[in-house]
Amino acid sequence: MVKQLHLMLDGPGIAIFDPHLLADFLAQQGIATANLFQLFQRDTTIGDAVIQQGLVLPIYTIPPLDYQIILNDSGSSIVRTDWVRLTTTPFPLVVGCHNKLVVADIYSLMEWDAAFYQQMPLNETLAPQVAATVAAGNYAVTIKGFAERAYAGRGPTNIGYELLLNSVASLPSIMAEQDVESFDFVLWQPGQAKA
Repeated sequence: MVKQLHLMLDGPGIAIFDPHLLADFLAQQGIATANLFQLFQRDTTIGDAVIQQGLVLPIYTIPPLDYQIILNDSGSSIVRTDWVRLTTTPFPLVVGCHNKLVVADIYSLMEWDAAFYQQMPLNETLAPQVAATVAAGNYAVTIKGFAERAYAGRGPTNIGYELLLNSVASLPSIMAEQDVESFDFVLWQPGQAKA
């Protein structure tokens, strides 16, 4: 499976999650706040848990642009090698029995609405949130950030993140030096003339 989604980002980041599994975790923890992002920042135990358990894969802090998001479980990247700007170590991600993966503006965690994301239709339109069908299971996700090298004007035509989804029996663990916040996910800054 290779699926290309188009995300119109308004905020400074992207959140990738199964809305059913995330809602179940929040219910089990007795968490009722709508501002999950703030909670995860303040309570690092909870914030680390959602990432370690593969419930949220965040990509931040990045400029608000229109990004391509490629979900790829084929085993090899489809991105042109001369466009690749960054490659991460594997991050954990879990997709549950509803087979739904949401890729959304980071505001999805600041204004959490479980029912909205659980009922969101599958589509590939340019929007602040998109959903795709992904096989249930545990994944080790390598993120490849890419941007077209030759561009002018407002920015690269081809810019985004390829998520290489490798099905695994056990989720990869994130060591302290692999913390999401230690990665620079920025691919291009507005005002930047050339790559």
